[in-house]
Amino acid sequence: MNPSPNQLKALLARRQSVVAEQHQRLARKIHDEISQKLTVLALQLSFEASGSKSASDWPQKCHDWSTLVIGLCRSVREINDDLQPRILEELGLSAVLEWYARTHGTDLRFSFTPPSHEIPLPPAIAAELYIVCRELLTQLFPRIGATHVHIKAEQSDGLLWLHLRGDDNGFGRKTNPERDLDVLSLHERVVRLGGSVQLATAPGSGTSITLSFPSSAVAVLEPKPAFTQQYAENAHC
Repeated sequence: MNPSPNQLKALLARRQSVVAEQHQRLARKIHDEISQKLTVLALQLSFEASGSKSASDWPQKCHDWSTLVIGLCRSVREINDDLQPRILEELGLSAVLEWYARTHGTDLRFSFTPPSHEIPLPPAIAAELYIVCRELLTQLFPRIGATHVHIKAEQSDGLLWLHLRGDDNGFGRKTNPERDLDVLSLHERVVRLGGSVQLATAPGSGTSITLSFPSSAVAVLEPKPAFTQQYAENAHC
């Protein structure tokens, strides 16, 4: 698949559009979940500093402020995870995909099957693969009508495999410029990492995307402790 000059221009424009959408989403989240809460907290503290303090309701007010600060910490961590999940650096690609499947998904639900052994990857490649999977889950699969996507990671035959399967109705015959550009962008990015893409889609049978990468230079390690939901719930800011 060799994109033409016009396709390359369209790919660049599409990438810029995707990045702009992500920036807008994060900006809205910062405004709605952080800026507004900080404003409320500042007003409450200012009011208490200038007014009389009632000993009877002071403990409750301190508790309310503490709850607000904890919520702010949680929002900051969620935004940080959107940009670069800490678990990706600490536990690797499989763990971050499992975390994503457990902590994300409303209209589009996710599930994840981990590999039998931990798959170590260079940090730059692991980060790029996570971004690729995240964009498939937030851009491509919702656009084709999927309500559930199953993700499976495995290592076999000297290859690292990432399988994503949606329960959509397939692409059908109708073209979609944005969808087609997303597929072309996926191919170009995975090939740049030294991998390949297999896409299977048909009306009524869903869409399957398989990413494969040579793992001959990657040692198979003993499995790390299974990631649990408590990681996200108990992590400190």
